[in-house]
Amino acid sequence: MPTLQYHQRTFDLLNMPAEIDPNAVTQLKALEARLATKLPSAFIEWYSITDAYQHLRGNDDFVVPIEKLGMDKLAPENMLFLIDENQSCAAWAMLKDGSDNPPVYVADDDYERWEMCAQTFSDFVLARVWDANRAQGNKQLVMWDDAAFATELLDFLRKNYSELPTGYNGFWRLLPGNTVYRFQQGEHSIRLAMPAYKAACEIDCQDIDILLGYLKMLRPDAQPRHRAGRNPTTYYVGELTADRQKTERMPF
Repeated sequence: MPTLQYHQRTFDLLNMPAEIDPNAVTQLKALEARLATKLPSAFIEWYSITDAYQHLRGNDDFVVPIEKLGMDKLAPENMLFLIDENQSCAAWAMLKDGSDNPPVYVADDDYERWEMCAQTFSDFVLARVWDANRAQGNKQLVMWDDAAFATELLDFLRKNYSELPTGYNGFWRLLPGNTVYRFQQGEHSIRLAMPAYKAACEIDCQDIDILLGYLKMLRPDAQPRHRAGRNPTTYYVGELTADRQKTERMPF
């Protein structure tokens, strides 16, 4: 079993060994020859491991297999197209900047606008796998009209939890300026999404009592409520107007 330089934390999360796939190594060498370029070390390490790329599927998204990488024309010339969202609402590509661990970008549904969603390829892999592993059964709290709340909660989480890679510009879909923070404490995991305008935030966790407890701690007078017709596991604080329902988009 190899010692991983870039992705050990991800395989610790998956609780599985990282075994090199000789066929994948051969395909990667062929890919470098076809593209006439040296691929980043972090990319090579991940794709060399047996079935590793399949862990990037998220919500059944289409992950381009090694033998087809670089054949599409969907991403700009300076990027390598990696993943297409299952309904083509978003896409992800790695920047070809010559570094060992380059950033990853997210695009809108017409592949015209691309913005950075992860500072490094290894951050992108870890964040995507972590999100997928905790996707089931999450409860949400959406906070409106309180620009300071998200900043105060973020400060609290950084003092009391381990922080994982941050996602930018929505991470899971292109939302310019929307930042996604991730935290873990034992079995408890929390995501916090802060849009660019900072007047709202969305937090998700598998235990709603944890979220409501933090709300009570930071805002004792807040009155969380359900919105009629929406997911009963989602709580709202503040005024959610009709205009906001159309324009205030969150990544989760």
